[in-house]
Amino acid sequence: MTQYSHQTAPTQFVDAAGVRFAYRRFGKPAGVPLVFNMHFTGIGTLTSEAQRIFGASYAEPDLLWQHVHFDATETSQAAGAAFLKRFRLRRENRDPEVNEKVAPAQIEALSKWGAPREKPYEYLNAIQQPTLVINGDHDVIIYTINSYILQQNIPNAQLILYPDASHGALYQYPERFVRHVSMFLSE
Repeated sequence: MTQYSHQTAPTQFVDAAGVRFAYRRFGKPAGVPLVFNMHFTGIGTLTSEAQRIFGASYAEPDLLWQHVHFDATETSQAAGAAFLKRFRLRRENRDPEVNEKVAPAQIEALSKWGAPREKPYEYLNAIQQPTLVINGDHDVIIYTINSYILQQNIPNAQLILYPDASHGALYQYPERFVRHVSMFLSE
């Protein structure tokens, strides 16, 4: 198997239950894979801060990205600009563009997930896989408290909160994130 990096791994696709997922595989060819599931949300299901962010106008699309994923502080915004430079290093075989089907599907999934029910976190107890939850200490897209709820209700879950960080903590602290994930996977 050819060894790819995050910059060179080809984009591949898999269909599951009628949904097409894009993925890239790189690193060790054997063992349990690490899976990241990116998500999209609709404006009606967002926090009030997120509604302001998504409802605003921006001179450049990058400014929206920075407001979504990085805290408003000078240091966090500088980290956001650095991330966007790294992100653009990949010139070929980039992620497919999001289309008009994404937001409605995400809204439908969120409405089912967020529907009021008795014992709303009980299902989390059934997750037996060791789980690492990483977030920023000031996530205004999906409030940070939700990461704590996950950690408290998933058996064998660990929680790491990065300082001065929002929804894109892993982008803001890429080296630290890789060290933490590597340590978690080596246990």
